[in-house]
Amino acid sequence: MINKKIILAEDDLLDKELAINTLRSINIQNEILHFDNGQSALDYILETNNVKDIGLIILDLKMPKLTGIQVLKILKENIVAKHIPIVILSSSKEIKDVDECYFLGANSFIVKPVDVFKYQENIKLLGKYWLSINHINIK
Repeated sequence: MINKKIILAEDDLLDKELAINTLRSINIQNEILHFDNGQSALDYILETNNVKDIGLIILDLKMPKLTGIQVLKILKENIVAKHIPIVILSSSKEIKDVDECYFLGANSFIVKPVDVFKYQENIKLLGKYWLSINHINIK
């Protein structure tokens, strides 16, 4: 899925840098587009010409303008965008958040570890699975 873009919607700049640098460290070559709020990410994703080029969306839950849950709900209800895999990457361990995300169609829910090395390991596993191991055929 080398030609597909990765959308990273994350308002914490440290988490953003860590995620991008970690993905690059395992040789993920996909273009990574970062948005620091849910509305900007959603606007970009739903532009007609962008949907076909997106291979993975990584969403934080607690973002300004639109939350990750709001973005998830809108995307999974959208006939053009609902096929794009969405991974929730959040500091929330709340069962209600996990349940709601899966109910709305999230493909995965990962809790951000506090330990930076564990966070990096989780990002590496996320990248390897969704961008190397998982087979997806989106036209």
